Amino acid sequence: MDLISLIQRLLYFLKPEKLDPSNTKIYNEFLRIHNIPYNEQSYNCTHKTNDFAKYLINLGVKNLSTLNIGYKDGKYNHIFLVWNEMAFDPTNQDITYNIPLTDYLGALYKIGFTGMRIKSPIN
Repeated sequence: MDLISLIQRLLYFLKPEKLDPSNTKIYNEFLRIHNIPYNEQSYNCTHKTNDFAKYLINLGVKNLSTLNIGYKDGKYNHIFLVWNEMAFDPTNQDITYNIPLTDYLGALYKIGFTGMRIKSPIN
């Protein structure tokens, strides 16, 4: 085996993991957080979103934001993660993973989340 072939083989095995939503480890961590029971005081949408964001940040993922959206009566709000303009909501009962942001906002609008939206960049 020549030196070029050897280097190519080594680089193949040493290449970093793909840091996108297709990464199985990322999806499994999302599911782990999603499956932790919701508790309004101790483990709500803010906690779940922050836990998933911290995991992604520790991996080196960039272009993350949180999006906070108010309910129509103004009494409460909901927060979820946005990564490259895709929605990731570990609180939603349905799996909301890598959904186009505009589609998810439309679904939230239909169930009454029509209030102010605050998008806060994380990194």
